[in-house]
Amino acid sequence: VLHNGVGVTGSGSDSATIDQDNGLDVRWRFPGSGGRHEFVATYRAAAVLFRSGHRGRLAWPIAPLTPAMNVPATTVTLTLPPGVSIYDGPRIVGEGWQSSPPGAVTTFQKQSSPAHESATLVAEFSVDTFSIPEPQWQRHADRSSELMPAWVSSGIFILVSAWGALFMLRLHYRSTPIDDAQARAAEQALVVRGLRVAGISVVVFGVLCALAVPWLMSSFGRWPYVLPASIVVAGLWLIVAGMRFRMAAPAGVPQVERSGQ
Repeated sequence: VLHNGVGVTGSGSDSATIDQDNGLDVRWRFPGSGGRHEFVATYRAAAVLFRSGHRGRLAWPIAPLTPAMNVPATTVTLTLPPGVSIYDGPRIVGEGWQSSPPGAVTTFQKQSSPAHESATLVAEFSVDTFSIPEPQWQRHADRSSELMPAWVSSGIFILVSAWGALFMLRLHYRSTPIDDAQARAAEQALVVRGLRVAGISVVVFGVLCALAVPWLMSSFGRWPYVLPASIVVAGLWLIVAGMRFRMAAPAGVPQVERSGQ
């Protein structure tokens, strides 16, 4: 079976299907009989090297398998392009792997790999002798790191703005107390209700922003979530402020109770 550059073979009368709509999913089917079945998948993975000047770094996960299963024996062979200079490895980050001497062709073997044990093939070598463009995922990672201060500062600005608004609200009503008790109680109820409604609205808006991040700003990593998180925190501050707000009374006049109490 060959589909978009992916080739799979199976022993005997086995059949195989390939699904590339969501990643690479290769499935073999064989008769429910005993005996040995051998499966081979051949594919080309593009844009897997991390570029740093004239160096390229490969970090390829080879275990655990999906679905998880115990593997009695594993052999991994890495063949590098001719004429490259090796700076690191090749090696496998994991326990119990045996390897041939590092070189242009390096073979790794391991007996009895548990189902959930992880292993990653790592190699760093020169890439100046052939043309390899910088992968898109690396550009996104670099952009995420570069813009991290902007996301954090924006989140801090939102929190400072919310705190400043609450501070000015309290300062206003403490500096201009209302003499009439009924008017003071009505004004307090209005402020409390306004803070609660505003707080709930802001929290809902922050949650909606968090849901929109994967569709609008997924290329920036996780840092954009700082904005909806700070919005939610600001909304919670408004709700708490509404629960704790008390209207300032003139000197010698008792404070009115909060609305609803």
